[in-house]
Amino acid sequence: MFGRKQDHDIDFGLIVPLFLHCLLLQAMLPLVRGGTTYRGVELDLSVVWIGFIGASFSLLPIVLAIPFGKIMDRGHDARAAQLGAIFMCGGALMLWLAPETRWHLLFANVCWVSVICWQWPRIKSFLC
Repeated sequence: MFGRKQDHDIDFGLIVPLFLHCLLLQAMLPLVRGGTTYRGVELDLSVVWIGFIGASFSLLPIVLAIPFGKIMDRGHDARAAQLGAIFMCGGALMLWLAPETRWHLLFANVCWVSVICWQWPRIKSFLC
């Protein structure tokens, strides 16, 4: 009993990179939000647009969290994770292809919303 390695149900080779990825993504997306807001200030947008930019990063994930949560609670975690990965790749690709367009806010929000779909099923599976 003493001195023997305990078997764990947790695969640390998988959970450590996953949590590091989640940490980096959660640290990066607020920087994108702030960068987008400051870019709007730099472009001398009106106060209404600056408020819209800030609100879109806050309200859009909240509004979409309930429908995505219902999908995941019905047992479609893998489908939600795939949808989130598609959103993330699509948003990042469009930000890379067209960084200086008026659609920048939409693509940044698509990346932000993908976090709800993409990360939660994986974290939830480790916690439950």
